[in-house]
Amino acid sequence: MVDEHTVQDAKFKDLNLGLDLFAKSGYIPWVLSEGFTNCDLFLGLSYSSIPDISGQSRIIGYINVFDKLGRWTFYEGSSKLFNFNDRKEHLKNLVGSVVQALQDQRNIKKIHIHHSSKLSREIRESIYETIKQTIPDVQITFVWVNNKTPVRMYDPSYYTDGSLKRGLYVITSSNQFYLSTTGYNNFRQTAMGTPQLLEVNVDTFPTMADIDLRSIADHLLALTKLNWASTKTFCHLPITLKFANDIAYLMNAIYKGFGKFELDDSLKNKPWFL
Repeated sequence: MVDEHTVQDAKFKDLNLGLDLFAKSGYIPWVLSEGFTNCDLFLGLSYSSIPDISGQSRIIGYINVFDKLGRWTFYEGSSKLFNFNDRKEHLKNLVGSVVQALQDQRNIKKIHIHHSSKLSREIRESIYETIKQTIPDVQITFVWVNNKTPVRMYDPSYYTDGSLKRGLYVITSSNQFYLSTTGYNNFRQTAMGTPQLLEVNVDTFPTMADIDLRSIADHLLALTKLNWASTKTFCHLPITLKFANDIAYLMNAIYKGFGKFELDDSLKNKPWFL
């Protein structure tokens, strides 16, 4: 499978196509030079809304798993559609099965779950309770990243192009901040224009756990540099959500074209969606 845009663009045809093949062959293009010390595991949780023949939306959930170096390790998700109202049961079981499988391989205490669709408190609590059955003293941080916010911020300083510098964040409450990931930067990549800020909302379990917004902003910014599908130095979204969006696009396209989809188990450890 080759993206049409990649083939038509001479600038990216060789580099990005070669990079995708390298990653899909089981090799690791790059990771962070140093691992995060305050997070053991990142989970990119998402689901696709797919209309059936009657026009009603059905859901398919999936998870991308990343270690503390930002290394994509595997994909997990059912190929079966379920009703939107049943998403709590399916999502908590999906996350629970992933954590249970990983706990036997590594010591996991702090898990960050990134999601681009808002999850109700009931769903977040059910996911936490499910994970706690495997890891009684686990700390879960839910990070909801809204990249469709209308909020824009500008920097009128003389040495910028007017955009808010990449890496700057503005705290608006005890559990919310706005982060610029594509603004003016030291690499002089100014062609990306006025940045569409990320609205980041954080919730922790147990609820008395401290929320370190600076640390979470650092996570998100670092994870924008790990897109294995492009030779660009960074992308707008952290890969936990960038990869989820890519999967959602493919899921919808495949179901629309063929009406069904089943991922072979041998592909779960390969970034098939790149």
